[in-house]
Amino acid sequence: MMRSKWFAALLLAAVVVLALPGVAYAAPAALPALDEIVLGRDFTLEAGRTLSGDLVVLGGSLVLEENSEVTGQVAVIGGDADISGRIEGDLVVIGGEATLNAGAVLNGDLVVPTGMAEISPAAIVRGSTVYDVQFPWGDDTWRGPDGMRNFGNMPEPTYVAREIGRGIWADFVWLLFRSVAMATVALLLVLFMERHMRQVAKVITEQPPLAAGVGLLTVLAVGAAAVMLSITLIFIPVAVLLPFLLVTAWAFGWISLGVEVGRRMADAFKAVWSPALQALLGTFTLTFAVGAVGWVPCLGWLLGVVVGLAGLGATVLTRFGGQDYPGPAAVAPQAAPPALPAPRKRAVKKSTRRS
Repeated sequence: MMRSKWFAALLLAAVVVLALPGVAYAAPAALPALDEIVLGRDFTLEAGRTLSGDLVVLGGSLVLEENSEVTGQVAVIGGDADISGRIEGDLVVIGGEATLNAGAVLNGDLVVPTGMAEISPAAIVRGSTVYDVQFPWGDDTWRGPDGMRNFGNMPEPTYVAREIGRGIWADFVWLLFRSVAMATVALLLVLFMERHMRQVAKVITEQPPLAAGVGLLTVLAVGAAAVMLSITLIFIPVAVLLPFLLVTAWAFGWISLGVEVGRRMADAFKAVWSPALQALLGTFTLTFAVGAVGWVPCLGWLLGVVVGLAGLGATVLTRFGGQDYPGPAAVAPQAAPPALPAPRKRAVKKSTRRS
C-alpha cells in the first residue's frame, strides 16, 4: 500500500457528489446494497454489525461501536469520526476530528487533511497517518525521520513548485466541500421555500444592476448599524445578530440563483428535473464555477462578490421572496380605454309603388 494517499480525499468526495442526486430521492431501502451513503445526519454502526462496502457520511458524524466492521473505505466529510470497531480500508476525515479508541483496528491509512486525530495506544493503525495532503513524487526525499517536512536541503525552485501545488490542492478540496455544503442546504430549502426562491431569482435575472446596488447598500448600512449599536452595551446582542442576518440573506440569494441555474440546465438538456434536483445541481454548479473563477489572479474574486451582492439585494427587495418586486401597489394597472358606442342602425323605409 502506498505511504501517501494524497488522492483519497478527492476520489471519495467526487463519489459523494456523483451520488447526491440518487441519495436525495431514494429511500434508505433503495440505497446500493454494498454501500452506505449518509447525507445530513449522524450515523452509528451498532456493535456486532458488519457493513459490506464503502461508507460515506456527508454533513454528519460517524460512530463505529465495538465489534462493528466496515469492509471498504470510510469517508466522513463535515463531521467527526469516533471509531471503536474495525475498518478494512482507509479512513478519510475532512472538516472534523478522528478518534480511534481502544479496540479500533484500521487496516488502511488514516487521512485527516483538515483536522486532528486522537489515537489510543491500544488502537491498531496498519497504514500511515497523514495530516496533510502529500504528493506521490519524492516525498521521502524531503521529509526527516520523524515524518516532518524539512525544506533545508531542497532547491528553491522545487520548494516553490511544491508549495504552489499543495496550495492548489487545498483550495480545490475546500471549494469542493463548499459546493457540496451549499447544494445540501439548497436541497433542504427548496422543499419548503421554492416559491420564495423563484421570486428572488426573478429579480436577480431581470434587474441585476438594481439588485447588486441594493445589496451593496445593505452591506454598508448593516456594517454602520452594527458599529453604532455595539457602542451601547444594551444593544450589543442586536449588533451581533445583524451580521448573522446579513450572511443568511446572502446565502439565501445565492441559493435562489442556484435554483434558477438548475432550471436553465434542465431546459438546456431538455430534461424533466424535480425542483429539488434543480436546486441541488444548480447550486453546486454555481458555487463551483464562481469559486473556480475566483482563482484567477487580481480580478477573479470580483464575480463572486457581484453574484453575492445581487442575491443579497434581491432577497432584501422581495423580503426573502415573500412578495413580488415591484409590488402590486407599485405597478398601477392601466385603465381600459372607454368603450365606443355601438353604431346605430339606420331605418330603411320601404317605398310602395302603385302600378
